[in-house]
Amino acid sequence: MGATAWPEEHLAIIADEYPKGGVAAVRRRLSTKRSDAAIRSTAARLGAKRGKGYQRQPMTPQLLSELNKAYRSKAPNLQALADKHGVNVGWLKYQARTRGLARTKKSHRWAPEADEILTERCEGLSPSQARRHLTKAGFYYPLTSVAWRMQVLKVSTECTDAMTPKHISQALGVDFKAVRRWIDSGHLKPWKRDNHLGEPHHYTWVKHEDLRAFLIKHPGEIDLRRIPPAFHHWFIDLLGNRKGDAA
Repeated sequence: MGATAWPEEHLAIIADEYPKGGVAAVRRRLSTKRSDAAIRSTAARLGAKRGKGYQRQPMTPQLLSELNKAYRSKAPNLQALADKHGVNVGWLKYQARTRGLARTKKSHRWAPEADEILTERCEGLSPSQARRHLTKAGFYYPLTSVAWRMQVLKVSTECTDAMTPKHISQALGVDFKAVRRWIDSGHLKPWKRDNHLGEPHHYTWVKHEDLRAFLIKHPGEIDLRRIPPAFHHWFIDLLGNRKGDAA
């Protein structure tokens, strides 16, 4: 059995308390029991030393780029990278773990900032879209890890700005084959997205903006009299470029 991973809040406690009061100071604030040896070794990995305040290093774009490149090699030379930038090698390893570059034996560690990106910006997005947001912010978790984390945080991947061809046919009162013909002819742009597991979705989707563009360019393809009453408000909102829910 491997050692239990340290939660991020416990690592922060070690970084803050170990320099001031050593193991005893850390233990007073921990919510779970840890051995003296475990606390000391974790403090050493973080670069926290007795009597010397923990220096929280700034993560620069240049350093992050080089760290990412180092972990793409088979054997990253973190000591050389740490010496080059004047940072602690333990801090580099910590950054790699919480940015999706390195993983523990079972899973990736997630930084609170990465969780905030998922919960605040990624509701209704697919895992691959969410991953692009994370990568832009400097987090490099693999797609399967992003999909798993979205499930853990209960971040919905249910699409709110696109519809399936079947749903379009129901909302517009047209035959499903007609919608497929629009797509196959290239007049109506399809959209491939992945599911909640980060795998390619077996359904074809159409974004609202692409459906709106199609209807404006090809108004003769639909008969307004055949649109079901339940979808009248949705149709008006769609053409008016206002968000309408065709549920």
